[in-house]
Amino acid sequence: MNFINRKEFRIFILGILDIICVAVSAICALMLRFDISSIPHEYYIGAVHSMPVYFVITIGVMAFFKLYNRVWTYASLNELFAIIKASVLIEAIFMCYHMFWQISMPRSYYLINFGIMTILFSCVRFGKVFIKSFKNSYGRTKVTNRIMVIGAGSAATILINELRAA
Repeated sequence: MNFINRKEFRIFILGILDIICVAVSAICALMLRFDISSIPHEYYIGAVHSMPVYFVITIGVMAFFKLYNRVWTYASLNELFAIIKASVLIEAIFMCYHMFWQISMPRSYYLINFGIMTILFSCVRFGKVFIKSFKNSYGRTKVTNRIMVIGAGSAATILINELRAA
């Protein structure tokens, strides 16, 4: 009944956001490589027709690296490295796919696409951490946690004074 709070819903949303990231990075890579108005038609069509394959590859690789099963509230460098590894594998598979089906793309497209895709994946995954950190640092107006210090003697007095000063 409460589908929005369930793990499956979070995985579904992350999958949709990953698909959006891949689509945006593919088009932005072409826009950065060429002028927006002068993207050669063959490259644009190649990127657009490859999108469904990109989506399947991305979801598969992200699931392989278990990037849908992590707790992103406490994301750290390990998660960032997993995102980078997944992005490298996704881009390598994209390159192999384009070579196998002889879809013409400029060489710089793959590097630009990798950079944009990695940044977007990181922003999606670490967005909750950034928002939580921002709220904690600027939204704190009063003490919300109570602390009881028992049996610490004079060290407790120093600790309490430090907590009051902070």
